[in-house]
Amino acid sequence: FAWRHRRRLWARRDRRIRSDNRYFQRISLSRGWRGHVVLASKRRMAGSQAALIEFTTADWLEALANPESLLEGDRCEVIKDTRSGHVVHRTITVGQHKLDVYIKRRSRKYAWKIILDCFRLPRAIRTFRLGHALLTRRIATALPLAALQRRVGPFLLDSILITETVDSPRLDQFLTQWLTDLPQQDSPLDQAQRWKLAQQVLWQMGRMLQRLHDNNFRHRDLKSNNMLVRWSPGSQPEIVLLDLDGLKRVRKVTMRMRFQGLMRLNVSLLRCSAVNHPGQLRMLLGYLRRPGSGGVNFKPYWRVLENWSADKLRQQIEDRQKKQKTLRKH
Repeated sequence: FAWRHRRRLWARRDRRIRSDNRYFQRISLSRGWRGHVVLASKRRMAGSQAALIEFTTADWLEALANPESLLEGDRCEVIKDTRSGHVVHRTITVGQHKLDVYIKRRSRKYAWKIILDCFRLPRAIRTFRLGHALLTRRIATALPLAALQRRVGPFLLDSILITETVDSPRLDQFLTQWLTDLPQQDSPLDQAQRWKLAQQVLWQMGRMLQRLHDNNFRHRDLKSNNMLVRWSPGSQPEIVLLDLDGLKRVRKVTMRMRFQGLMRLNVSLLRCSAVNHPGQLRMLLGYLRRPGSGGVNFKPYWRVLENWSADKLRQQIEDRQKKQKTLRKH
């Protein structure tokens, strides 16, 4: 009954993202640009500074008067520039506030998708809605601030997503730093406390994936590069999920989808030399255990997870060898 009530409540809050209210606002700009912006945030997770600020529609209209110019200039740090998209890191001014943000512009890799884009929302709008849906369900992610699209009739010409920057280390960097046996002069924790902190992080990884699946979300690109760890002395560590392009809402999360998510997390941990088998098992137990579940027979899950992870690593090695052979021929 609690889950049924919670799903109805979250469904109402998800519909609120599409309308005009005290938290969200639809805007229209010149040259056909239109989209959604955040006026205030009810969820203040992942150390967000922008979530503490209340914006106005006039502030956003002034800041987004020329969306293309936000991706250019000397103040932009180009993070990614490929066929699939262009990502920059910069500071923008909204009203009286300066925000450290990432701006992502999607590119269409295949020409035939221009027909498909006529009948679906652009990825920027979908990611904006999914990001706030995750925050509603208390799954930490970078706060989406604005999502814009430009169309001529039904044809999608451009789309831009603006998210707040999360100043935290990547998952593999964090685990390597705190699981190392070398003495750290500036560390506020001793070796036993560092190991306990790493165990909490691995446990939170499993819990984060459990929340995703329990809420019918599936992520096809779970890896250490897309997860940050927010932590400060005296607080619990928090896993922050980034790059929601691979996130999708499904009608039902099957057992195969669950193992695929666990396999991707496990492969990320296998690449981190500081994490051993007990650490990987702790991640699995974080996923399997629930309040009132008692003891969990994890061994069947562990055997299947090891086999799936080995197959995935073998496939990645073969794909890498094929790419190297292709490069040698050219």
